[in-house]
Amino acid sequence: MATPGGGAITYRTEHAFQGFELTLVRTVTLENRTLHSETEIHNHGQRLLPVSWFPHPFYPQPSGDELLRTSLPIEMPDNDGYDLAPNGFIRRRALAPGHEGHYAALGVRAQERATFTQRHPALGLVTATTSYAPTFLPVWGNHETFSFEPFFERTLGAGQSDRWSVSYDF
Repeated sequence: MATPGGGAITYRTEHAFQGFELTLVRTVTLENRTLHSETEIHNHGQRLLPVSWFPHPFYPQPSGDELLRTSLPIEMPDNDGYDLAPNGFIRRRALAPGHEGHYAALGVRAQERATFTQRHPALGLVTATTSYAPTFLPVWGNHETFSFEPFFERTLGAGQSDRWSVSYDF
């Protein structure tokens, strides 16, 4: 169910299946040039509830090779698609014609919320800020788009709840 009001829209759903029972609520607001997306989950069941979620923003490829910089210390694995520039930006490598794209799971040991600064061909830079410390951080792209996916992962006991958010500054 979606409920608009007060400059926001709220989506709410409830599910029960094989001992799992949860309520999921997402509220999206637009304030000037900032989009806020806040999610709450409540475990009403008796089983442990594993939660694994990530934003999946598709950005158009910028004109240059620099894609993304993050506030997190990261490790770039050996891969054909990306490398780390001296200024901290993740850079794309050449993608052969006909190649479907590249994927790399970055090494990350986040202890606090994260900020991601993404190059954008029309806006210059777009900044995303998480309220959580990402547990996993893959990046991927093809000839048209690029995305980073900062994972939120928790396990909720019976009666427990959690909340997290991502804000995008355009």
